[in-house]
Amino acid sequence: MENRTSAKGNKYIRATLKDEKGAEFTDVAIFDKFPDFANIISGSTLEGNLVSKDYQGKTSYTLNSPNSAPTGGFGGAGGVKMMEKKAESIAKSQDRKEEGIKHSSVFRASYETALAEAGVHGFDSDAYKTSFEKWRKYYGEAWDFTEPF
Repeated sequence: MENRTSAKGNKYIRATLKDEKGAEFTDVAIFDKFPDFANIISGSTLEGNLVSKDYQGKTSYTLNSPNSAPTGGFGGAGGVKMMEKKAESIAKSQDRKEEGIKHSSVFRASYETALAEAGVHGFDSDAYKTSFEKWRKYYGEAWDFTEPF
């Protein structure tokens, strides 16, 4: 067990720990925010969350306080609810995206078809508008698209 100070000025202990199954972890950092940090001595029994990180190709370990949530502070149930809400939002976004693609495709195809048809018969804005409406209805039905307005 060795007392150290980080580059940021935080005090920590570098220690070798054994878990309840007997697995040994060397060079574990225990920072001064850990409960009862000042009274940690060699041979102490500590309870906490061992977190591993890959740092410059080497695995490093930090012992966090037992009440710190490894999920980033959301806790177990909060994290599940957050993930469910995220999945729901993604599904809604996908539905909106698909509707947006259908909407733009119907209008693009109607525009191009009406423009081609107007070019054959000579361009007349009223005839073009009528043609556009006809093709918009046709493509909307063909692609199962209901206009939102």
